[in-house]
Amino acid sequence: MNSKAPSKFSDAARQQIRASAVARGEQRYDEVVKKVTNAIRTIEQEIQAHNGLYPANGGALTLSELVRRSGVGPKTLFGANYKHSFKKNIVDPWLLSAKGGDAG
Repeated sequence: MNSKAPSKFSDAARQQIRASAVARGEQRYDEVVKKVTNAIRTIEQEIQAHNGLYPANGGALTLSELVRRSGVGPKTLFGANYKHSFKKNIVDPWLLSAKGGDAG
């Protein structure tokens, strides 16, 4: 008696729901990238205006500080969509260079 109950949605409706969910996910990704990128630009301007020192957070420029300044959730950049692409290729090298390390 493990028969599957009939679906409330047709195949076409399920495909549309799935496509809408994918589109929303892509939009969220783009919004996060934009917020973090804008925060990076702002922080770079602040560092330049303060003779190479980060003026906030006691001078500590960390991933947590960048996320806070971006206005995204603290675990966002550790999600699968960000961790191996945007965070690894953009955020981590930028943090390293902003702290005075060598990214390459």
